[in-house]
Amino acid sequence: MIRKRIINIGLMLLFFVALFTQMPTKTFAAETVAKHKIFSEKTIQKRIAEIKNYYYNQSKKLTKKNTPFDDMGTKIKFTYYLKGNDLMFAYGKGEYKEEYRLYFYKNQLIKFLVNEKGKKSKTFNQLYKKLNNDPDSAEYDDELNLYMELESFFRIKYASLFTKEDGTKTVKWIYITDVSNTSLTYHTGESYLYETGIVSLDAKAYTAKLSKNVKIKSYWNAPLDYELKTVEWLKENFSSRGNYIPASLKEKNGKIVEVSLMYQD
Repeated sequence: MIRKRIINIGLMLLFFVALFTQMPTKTFAAETVAKHKIFSEKTIQKRIAEIKNYYYNQSKKLTKKNTPFDDMGTKIKFTYYLKGNDLMFAYGKGEYKEEYRLYFYKNQLIKFLVNEKGKKSKTFNQLYKKLNNDPDSAEYDDELNLYMELESFFRIKYASLFTKEDGTKTVKWIYITDVSNTSLTYHTGESYLYETGIVSLDAKAYTAKLSKNVKIKSYWNAPLDYELKTVEWLKENFSSRGNYIPASLKEKNGKIVEVSLMYQD
């Protein structure tokens, strides 16, 4: 009797093993918010451990670069580190001796630490999770704005290190990040919250050739009326608008014939 029960239990176990073995395995895609992958805490911890290992133990394998950040009333002197083509970490000091530590993974700012003398340190992880796939439904706050501005800033810096694809005919709505006499550099991106303008630039940069008689239409002073400007004027006034300028382009015969600089309140 006991033996029969044992055999029956064994058969039932075999049945369930066979059943679960044959069931299709469900694959879960990583969550994406505002064109950003949301990484697990385990992945973030592993990445930060990798960065710290290189920073403290293998610093000779890292390329170090310096850059100033001056935007939104925030001035920071940054040093950032790359391992080959991999942007890893940035450390910065502000004008009031506050410290900033930025950790990157796959060109996303995954962790951001702020230390100010006499204040409790702040840590922000994947703050872009506050952005929604609907550009007009995200909730604005200053910390989120700074977080996204710093990520976009380092995406510009990172892209500037590499050869850029010709984007003259690619898109018409862009964010200009650099200007020369004969061409401009731009990123695509998304503006979240129309009234407050939290911007997230895409990581890739493009170049576009300017025609000899390109028209620069500036709507900076009025959204419906433009002023005609020159390329030289745009170069001289570029930094007054931060690290990028929203614009639209018109192309003809492989060159940009018109650049419209969008109104910014």
